Amino acid sequence: MVLIEGTAFPIGMINKNGWGIPSSEIENAVKSLLSSVVRVCTRDSEHGCDVTEDPRTEIGRVVDVWSTGDEIRIRADITDTLAQQKILEGTWEPTWSVYGKALSIEDEGWVNGYENRSVTLVRKPAWDEAKFNIVASKTEPELEPNQLFFSSKYTPIQSQSTGVDSMTKQTETETESESENIQPRVEELQRQLGEKERQITDLKEIEVSNTKLQSRVNELETVLASYEKDRATSVPMSKVNELIESKSNEIAAARIQDYKDELSRSLALEKLTAARQELNLDTKPDEYQHLNASELEKLAMEFEGIKVHASKNNVIQYPADSNQTATTVGRFDSVKKEWV
Repeated sequence: MVLIEGTAFPIGMINKNGWGIPSSEIENAVKSLLSSVVRVCTRDSEHGCDVTEDPRTEIGRVVDVWSTGDEIRIRADITDTLAQQKILEGTWEPTWSVYGKALSIEDEGWVNGYENRSVTLVRKPAWDEAKFNIVASKTEPELEPNQLFFSSKYTPIQSQSTGVDSMTKQTETETESESENIQPRVEELQRQLGEKERQITDLKEIEVSNTKLQSRVNELETVLASYEKDRATSVPMSKVNELIESKSNEIAAARIQDYKDELSRSLALEKLTAARQELNLDTKPDEYQHLNASELEKLAMEFEGIKVHASKNNVIQYPADSNQTATTVGRFDSVKKEWV
């Protein structure tokens, strides 16, 4: 492992290629620098491998980013053993250059929507301040995998000029030739990206379908468990029919008895009414509603024992036989349940 540290770029300063990063883009710059890789391209095209984002040219990654004063500083971990040797021996100049993309570049040269993609070791950086120093090293490097990103919504801001750093400028002919070589690879990457996106969409649809299916299976299992529980605790149909028949017979017997009692009471009341009518007495059924059939029957017998002889005054004659059951007239005592 070899750690190098230094200024990535000054804030609010237009570089030799005619563009710069304003203070409003610090947050985007810091965030994207933290996911940037470190590269070394060829001498004659110091940012050529940045344009193609060639993973074979990666020698490390940025591990820390911070702002101090009017510049952004970074620390990078160089994990490639050959690159470590070149840096420690001083074979490569201690200068570097950021490579990024932006949504747009204003007329004054300030970038908008900046996204840093890599930090590349170059001989002549666009900002003279873009230099680094070795801050730590050890014999055995820690190798870590690198990740690549490709985003078609951004426009590369590689301003190329002969002999000038970051985003080194080349002749117009070289640029066109390089673009011709790059375009097929860009198209292939876009095709691969589209294929991956379709695969991801298909997997998401399968996942959603599986989730719905599992949810339905869970619902059916719950219903089945409830059914099994109800079946285990339910009464057999034969027993249910037996209970229904028994209860029906019980209800029918009770109603028959109620009917018989009501019929007996009605007959007894009619008998009492007839006996009282013989004595020229009116009978109001409401006055006897508290008496049952046997009580009405007894009362009717008492009235039947009273003899009424035809005379002017309809004098009541009581039985002469002293052994005959005494009969009285007057008012009915509901407590004693007799006439007094």
